[in-house]
Amino acid sequence: MFESVIPVAVGARMRVAAQNLLDALDEQQQALVGGSMDDAGFREWMYLPGERPGLRIDDLTDAQRELVYALLATGMSPSGFETARAIMQLEIPLKAHELSIDHPSWRTRDPLHYYVRILGDPRTDRVWAWRFNGHHLAAHFTMADDVVTGTPQMFGANPRVFTAPDGTVLRTLGSEGDLGIGLATDLSAGQFRQAQIAEEAPWDIASRDDPVVELDLSDRGIRYDELGPAQRGVVDAIVRLHLARCTEPVMARALEEIESAGRDAIRFAWAGPGASIDDTTLIYYSVSGPTFLLEYDRTNGNPNHVHSVWRDLRHDWGSDLLAEHYRAVLQERP
Repeated sequence: MFESVIPVAVGARMRVAAQNLLDALDEQQQALVGGSMDDAGFREWMYLPGERPGLRIDDLTDAQRELVYALLATGMSPSGFETARAIMQLEIPLKAHELSIDHPSWRTRDPLHYYVRILGDPRTDRVWAWRFNGHHLAAHFTMADDVVTGTPQMFGANPRVFTAPDGTVLRTLGSEGDLGIGLATDLSAGQFRQAQIAEEAPWDIASRDDPVVELDLSDRGIRYDELGPAQRGVVDAIVRLHLARCTEPVMARALEEIESAGRDAIRFAWAGPGASIDDTTLIYYSVSGPTFLLEYDRTNGNPNHVHSVWRDLRHDWGSDLLAEHYRAVLQERP
């Protein structure tokens, strides 16, 4: 199934980029970056600031750091890679803001306080994985025989709207918010009652940083087939916007599975008010289906603070991919 959709070239490029990085590291750095696929923490992740297993990129030379970015670029689309780098740079204005109000968290803000980790050996192993993690950015890729999966994936922003010193206004993850708000405010009164799951936005995304999504999504919000044609087009745009952060073949496989499961099973859920939404309003929405969950929030008590996540209900951590690989290995044995 996977081989017919995901070109081997994607996994091969990742393998070469990971090898190039490993070859540029000294023995101590290789010990920090490396890990086993049997690691108990393989499915552990978070998007808060703080320490993580792996090699922190501010401990690298400029040349080594560029090799980390080259690896990240193999898993991201050009626009996804650009957004990821923009999220990292938001640590600078966030630090300045928190320092100005004497908030103790300013000490943790650093655009290079991000970690890379490689599980398994891309030079020899048929199964291996890598991840890039830090505050508001989490990208996880798993390979089996050079076939790739790319979730969980988390992009966040604080501040989501920021005026740069040159006067440029930056809106990181702005389209994600615009589309969700536009759809919620376009719903009829009856449609909105079906979509609204709470009058107030939750404190955070519902799936949090749980290793496995265990939410009941079967009756969460309004169904795709209960929306008008233009409204369904907005749902499609939200799905593509989130998935398009990944390299195109990974996105294509996910879209194919969404289509196969049936678009009419997709649901849009909203938490927050249905009118008078402005930049101070706390909001949350999700788009989900049998194979996926997308979440977006402007919460944490701060409407200038955004979280967004893509969870693949079949392929997070390459679960189905790894199971298929090991079944094939058992069949190959005499």
